[in-house]
This record gives sequence, C-alpha cells and structure tokens, in this order.
Amino acid sequence: MTARRGGFLLAITLVAPAPPRPLPLVTIVGTDYAFQIPTRIRPGPTLIAFENHGTVRHEMAIALLKPGVSVDTVLQGLARGTPRRGFVDGQAALIVAAPGEGPGPRLWLNLQRGRVYLVSCILRDAPDKPPHVTLGMMGSFSPN
Repeated sequence: MTARRGGFLLAITLVAPAPPRPLPLVTIVGTDYAFQIPTRIRPGPTLIAFENHGTVRHEMAIALLKPGVSVDTVLQGLARGTPRRGFVDGQAALIVAAPGEGPGPRLWLNLQRGRVYLVSCILRDAPDKPPHVTLGMMGSFSPN
C-alpha cells in the first residue's frame, strides 16, 4: 500500500502475524496400577493428555513438588500419614478417566525446567480398598 503525504511517498507493508505454533502434546497412560510417562519432556508450555488403559477408574493428578523434595520423600510421608500438601509447591492439574477411556480433556501447563512433577492416583476401587498410589500408581518427571 502506498500513499502520498505532503510531497513524500509513504510505503506501508502489511504483514499478517505468523500462526501460533501448536503446543507439544505429552500423553500419560494409566494402567492397573502404574503410569507410563514419557522419558523426555521439555520445559515450557505443554498440553498433557491422560489415557486410562486399566480396567478400573483412575485419575492423573499432577503436582509440582517443593524444591529438594523427592518422590521417595513423598512416599515415606504418605506412609506416615503426612498430607500431600506438605510436599507440594503447587497443585497443577487433575483428570479422571473411566476404564479404557482415551484422551479427553487436555491440561495446559507451563512446565519448569529441572523441577520435579509428581503424577499420582489416589482413587480407591472400593471404600475398604487401598488408594491406588499405595499400589504403585505414582510416578514423576522433570522437564529438561
């Protein structure tokens, strides 16, 4: 586009903004009673999906651990009855899925480099049954 203004010729170029890049997608799979978490997860804005390949209902709760807190520390604390909030720097997200349910809602998280994220399921199969986390349904990842 050009325009003449007071003896000067102005040239204006209109540039459309680049379309936004799609966010990386990380899929975490739940089974009876474990998580399959990708070994390489990059920091930054990320979409996280949950698929339940188990035979019972599961949840994927993701929490950012406080600096210096390890997954082993969390397990020991849970065994002693310490509330999970004592280890968590921030609750990030939660998705519940029925058996065999594929990816439904996705979580948008801005993952922090080098921090540890806890992935757990505290659901029970029945009121008198143990929480899934005590059956091994806990994992972690650290974006790098």
